[in-house]
Amino acid sequence: MAARAPLWLDYQRPPPGRQLPGIALLVGSLLLSGVLLSMSADLGRDIEATDSQVAKLRQAAERRRLFAEAAKPATESAAPAPPASASAARWETLFASLEGAADETVTLLGLTPGLREVTVTGEARDLPAALDYAQRLQTAPAFSEAYLAKYEVVREHPRQPVRFTVLARLREAPP
Repeated sequence: MAARAPLWLDYQRPPPGRQLPGIALLVGSLLLSGVLLSMSADLGRDIEATDSQVAKLRQAAERRRLFAEAAKPATESAAPAPPASASAARWETLFASLEGAADETVTLLGLTPGLREVTVTGEARDLPAALDYAQRLQTAPAFSEAYLAKYEVVREHPRQPVRFTVLARLREAPP
């Protein structure tokens, strides 16, 4: 009698030669996943660096705009305007205080000057970073007091930063 070939059923282990393409596909998929994860991490770092550069450029543009506004004569003010050099020095102290209080966890978005107080809007990594920024402004030379007036978590953003508003009372200019 002739020898019969073994009978392979569906629920049995596949024959030894049929496993190799599946293993090759698994290894190739794992390698491709690793490459894609590495590229994703690189893109994330690039995006963070670009966001930081954009924030710095916005701050510089806002500073130039505010300097231009400060240089314009105030026509509606009832009080006599301080000399231009004193005004410029006060603005320089204000901006130095704002920049000195900021760090990599905070991005300044806007500044609204008033007669006796400044409204600062910004975005922080989280609520403790926003509170720390307000605390640093509290001790800055340009301000007599500063406090977090409003905040909200930006839920649409993947990192969920905190957008905040700080009210800072200006120190009286020395006579």
